[in-house]
Amino acid sequence: MASRPRERPANTNLYRAIIDEAHKHGMKVFAHTTNLADAKDLLRAGLDGFAHMVRDRDIDDEMLAAVKQRPNTFFQQTLWGERLSFYASKPAWVDEPILRETFSPEEIRLLGESFAGPENPAARAQGATNLRNIAKLKAAGARFVLGTDTGGVSGGQYFGLGSHIELELLVSRGGLTPMEAILAGTRNAAQVLGLDQLGAVAAGKSADSTRDASIRSICAAPRSRAPN
Repeated sequence: MASRPRERPANTNLYRAIIDEAHKHGMKVFAHTTNLADAKDLLRAGLDGFAHMVRDRDIDDEMLAAVKQRPNTFFQQTLWGERLSFYASKPAWVDEPILRETFSPEEIRLLGESFAGPENPAARAQGATNLRNIAKLKAAGARFVLGTDTGGVSGGQYFGLGSHIELELLVSRGGLTPMEAILAGTRNAAQVLGLDQLGAVAAGKSADSTRDASIRSICAAPRSRAPN
């Protein structure tokens, strides 16, 4: 699949200067890109993490080699933000009673209607590429963290629900194990953000625990309350 033309090319000298200067001051730099060529160059430049997955084409061996050389670089998938690429019709979880405890009838109606739009073959193809790339990155030992795009143009105002569906999609479509998905939203995310007291159940930390039942039923996330 050909990559989607960008409005303007990435300024490689500019982002290299930003990354270098930020690292001098102990700051991390994240990139908002879905383009393979940019992702490879950003990895070479020392980027700390990606706010989206590459989906303009399949990740190649060159990028996978760079990922293995930089195992601490993180990747967010934001499958919730791209959910229309993965559902051909309104999913059953939109009608789950628990949603009515959090969202207004109008918000639920708008969410359901968002799945009724015309078929978008290009978006569906990019969604399939996204999922293939998750599998490739997983095989390369990449570091995943939970991200949804909630609050953005594609993510909408569905805070909380977006994280639940993101976890479900990571397992049911992305190929992560339930524990790998949970770690993306707990330990890995806390490490990336420098929240040393959170993200794991260990001596000296203040993180909440995750029940075994939550791991076993992760694909039923919208039908249960958030784990403690």
